[in-house]
Amino acid sequence: MQETFDSFQTSDGLKIHTVAWLPDSAPKATVLIAHGIAEHSGRYRHVGEFLADRGYAVYALDHRGHGKSEGVRVYFDSFDQPVGDLERYFERVKTAHPALPVYILGHSMGSLITLLFTLRHQGELAGMISSGTPIYLDQSLPAPVIALAGFVRNLAAKLALIPLDVKAISTDPAVVAAQKADPLCYHGLMPIGTITALVETGRKVREQVTTLRLPLLILHGQADKLTPPPGSQFIMDKAGSPDKTLKFYPGMYHEIVNEVDKATVLNDITTWLDSHTR
Repeated sequence: MQETFDSFQTSDGLKIHTVAWLPDSAPKATVLIAHGIAEHSGRYRHVGEFLADRGYAVYALDHRGHGKSEGVRVYFDSFDQPVGDLERYFERVKTAHPALPVYILGHSMGSLITLLFTLRHQGELAGMISSGTPIYLDQSLPAPVIALAGFVRNLAAKLALIPLDVKAISTDPAVVAAQKADPLCYHGLMPIGTITALVETGRKVREQVTTLRLPLLILHGQADKLTPPPGSQFIMDKAGSPDKTLKFYPGMYHEIVNEVDKATVLNDITTWLDSHTR
């Protein structure tokens, strides 16, 4: 397995950090990973290595404002920005492996980004994997917070307002401690603009999810306290794809690939990928 680092420039001039985990032999497919809010691609190294050891070429980026990428920390004017960045990176990945099928895997905020991307480009993808999708964020945050964020967004979109409960990412204390100590993770309050963009994007996905037609693997920790599990059930119920699978993991929190029993999740992902890769 080989780990390589690179970067590319966004349409508005930001430098975006990327990483690839490549198998020693010829890959059978590519997997593109989009991480969640306030984290970075390096927290998926174990996922990339696991899949690369099983024949997949795995690529990931740090979203703008995250990790080693440039940009205001964890801030988006709208989700069109990270989706546009992902489109640019996707073209680079396709150029590197023009004959291989491409799967996309998104966690939490990253799953909203990949869902918007997939709604635009599903004909170019072999399948999509979502983890902890926050399409019901407007129902999990306190209503006064949503109302206040919407009211002041145009006046102070970059104002940091909402905390992230790090203890809710995993039942594994070591994972929580590592996140708190990671200098590439963001440990401050969430900007109003980003939160309102998340809420708006969740609503948009709920409106458009019926148009999804590609194979879907939908994953969620059943004890997730950050993003309501019914959001993944909604995708399962409403997506138009004839090939869709939903898995809930009892007792697991938000970051299922960083749970104590993450091996079960990684094996489920690999089994699904293998069954869809010809």
